[in-house]
Amino acid sequence: MKLIKIVEGNFDELNKLNSNFNKDTKRIRATIDITADKSFYLAKFPDLLFAVLNFFPNIRHHHCHQGEQDFPNRNFDIRHLGAPIKIVGDVIDTVHLVEHISLEIQCQVNQLDQCSGLTCNYWEPEYRFDVFLECRKPSVAKFSIYLALQLCNDLIQDRNLDFSIKDIIQIAQIIEKTNEYSLHALARLLKWTKKKTMQYLKLLEQFNFPLPWMRTAA
Repeated sequence: MKLIKIVEGNFDELNKLNSNFNKDTKRIRATIDITADKSFYLAKFPDLLFAVLNFFPNIRHHHCHQGEQDFPNRNFDIRHLGAPIKIVGDVIDTVHLVEHISLEIQCQVNQLDQCSGLTCNYWEPEYRFDVFLECRKPSVAKFSIYLALQLCNDLIQDRNLDFSIKDIIQIAQIIEKTNEYSLHALARLLKWTKKKTMQYLKLLEQFNFPLPWMRTAA
C-alpha cells in the first residue's frame, strides 16, 4: 500500500456516513492506493488481522459503524476474537484495518477515550481508498497513519520489524504528555540508554511525528 496524501479538513459529509463522528472534532483524510492484485490482499488478510491483534489487542474492543460478523465472501472465522470489525471479504478490509490501527495508535499517544474513523473506496480508480480520522491533534493523527501503514506493509510482505511498536508509541506518548524533547531528559524519563532514545527519535522523525525541529524546517 502507498500513501498518496493527507489532508486536514472538516469533511461535513462524514456526519451523514458515520453518526459516531463528533461535529466539533478536527479530522484528516489519508488517501491510500493498493499496489498489488486483489488476490494478494485477500490471501494475506487473515494472517495480517491476527498479527495486528497481537500488537494491538485493544482493537478487539473497537466498534464499527454497522459492524457485523457474518459475510458470505469470507472464508475464515473471527468469531472467537470477539472483535466487531466490519469485514466484507474484499481489498477494503486491509485498508480498513489501517484505519483501526491508526485510531488505536493516536488514542494511545494522545490518551483519548474514543475517536472515530471511516474507510471509503473509490469507484475510479478502484485501487484507491480514503481513510478519515477524527483527532485532537492532526499532526499525531498523521503520524498514526504513517506508522500503521508501515506496520501493515511490513506484515503483508513478511518483513521483520526493526523496531518495537510498543517503544515507539511509548516515546511518542511521553513527548505528548510532557512536551519534553531533549535526548537526556527523554532517556531519563523512559529509563532507556541515550543510544536507544536517539534511535527512536529518528524513527519518530521518519514517521512524521510532530517534533519541534521538523516544525521549524517546515
